[in-house]
Amino acid sequence: MRLIPRLADALRSPARLAGFVRRLGELALRGELGATLHRLRPRAFSEQEYRVWRASLPWTPPAAGAGPRFVLVLDAADAGALRRMRDGCGAAMRAACAVVARDAEGAGFRPLDGGDAAPLASVLARLDADWMLWVTSRSTLDPLAWAAFAEGCERRGARIVYADHDAADGAGRPARPSFKPAWDRWQILERDYAGPLLAVHRDLVASIDAPRLPGNAGPWRTLIEASATLPDEAVVHAPRVVAHAPPARNTVQEERAAVLPALRDAARARGLALEVVGGVAPWLRYAGSPSVSIVVPTRDRARLLRRCLEAVAQTREGREVEVVVVDNGSSDRGVHEAIERARRTMPVEVVGCAEAFNFPRLCNVGVAAARGDVVVLLNNDTVVQPGWLRELAALAVQPGVGAVGPLLAYPGGDLQSAGVLLGVNRTATSALAGFSPDDPAARAWCGARRRVSVVLGACLAIRRTTYGAVGGLDERFAVSHNEVDFCLRLEAAGYANLFTPYARVLHDEGATRGFEVTPAERARLAAEERAFRERWGALLQPCDPAYHPALARAGVPFALGAPGEPVAPRAGWRCAHGDA
Repeated sequence: MRLIPRLADALRSPARLAGFVRRLGELALRGELGATLHRLRPRAFSEQEYRVWRASLPWTPPAAGAGPRFVLVLDAADAGALRRMRDGCGAAMRAACAVVARDAEGAGFRPLDGGDAAPLASVLARLDADWMLWVTSRSTLDPLAWAAFAEGCERRGARIVYADHDAADGAGRPARPSFKPAWDRWQILERDYAGPLLAVHRDLVASIDAPRLPGNAGPWRTLIEASATLPDEAVVHAPRVVAHAPPARNTVQEERAAVLPALRDAARARGLALEVVGGVAPWLRYAGSPSVSIVVPTRDRARLLRRCLEAVAQTREGREVEVVVVDNGSSDRGVHEAIERARRTMPVEVVGCAEAFNFPRLCNVGVAAARGDVVVLLNNDTVVQPGWLRELAALAVQPGVGAVGPLLAYPGGDLQSAGVLLGVNRTATSALAGFSPDDPAARAWCGARRRVSVVLGACLAIRRTTYGAVGGLDERFAVSHNEVDFCLRLEAAGYANLFTPYARVLHDEGATRGFEVTPAERARLAAEERAFRERWGALLQPCDPAYHPALARAGVPFALGAPGEPVAPRAGWRCAHGDA
């Protein structure tokens, strides 16, 4: 909720002002006004809040007994520390884990409890171990590490398991937790979000050479290599903080150089057009120059349309672009003038659709008139920033990609949306809405392209053929939930929806139509929410795969949730037929 734009919208008429005041009263009566106002300036949790939260977690020592058997792997120089690490985790881990280290002469890996050096796969077979648990140098394990990994490894079909970790502050106290998403095959190409420890099934160990790599890049390269030929459901996330990692010894550039061979092989196997840029952000760039049609629904508000079209014209960067303006019955003569002015610099086609406002209907009409390989749905109250179109178009044509969305920001600089979180605050909430771009949660989320459940329809890029293959936007959701429904249908059809922080668009939310404040508008909003729940209610219960179960699902997103029982491991990414 952004208070100033909503108040300005309410002042347009006495009826809207009355509806606005009524809405505030409803929130106050339900006891939700304070939480709603708190969301106006959200922030990530502090390190002190994290330590208090962590100390409140329920803890039950794991029982020693049956379960998968692990081999702990670390560099020879840290073998003693690794043995102490295992023993410090309790009887369960001592019973289930052997310890091996790289042989000083490079002949393979040698069990610390005795035995000849041999290739790691042979060592696992000799020790009758099911899994290699690789811990990067100087990391420490939580006493519950074995229980978390054992639970993840016992998931049917599991072949790779990763978990959460945190760092330590100058006093050695827990700090900076890395709460990870479910398996994201896209994000892992850009950064090592899986962290300092990784479990790999012995069936895969013989086919990877990453354990021979020094430093912290090994697990990252292993994950890229080993997952290349696996189904998503074979990669499991155990959503618990079970390791504490010191700062990496390697530089970011060294780690990236170490994983490049595996990254290039994985990209080639998936048919991705991927280029290495260097040390800048982004350090990887997707290639592709499809023709693009930009569909802009509009009604009056000539100033907004003129500003939008001027920004598009200035950021085409020589790309083949056509603009399809879908006119929803404008009476403002300035609209025609804005279109004629834009035609001096680029092709602009106008399609009339003078019907009652229905956003999906306007978009579907515009896409039907479009000729580009990629269509971009773009609100008329947006201002695109340089580089936006190259990034969105190149991502949209990669194999397996559905909808692509940029980082949306308010004109004042605060963030509006970095994808949409399903099942947070009733049905869905924009990730990072209202956050400062300098907030730690915002910097972490926007550090790489990532898979998300949904992107906002204010700016959404997609192949035109893919848009048609799933039937376009559903016109039953005239104003709300239409892009959420659309993206979930894309996911059900096997496509991945992506958010990219490397395309930035300013969005005057509500500047065109205002907000839902009158009784009729609120009733329509409630009806569309009910229809959405009837179709997708089963997906609102599990945690969104891009989000973490430890984080709040009501109130401010990215705040810490109430400490509770450990959450079951998450296999793969959720498909629209249920939690994987």
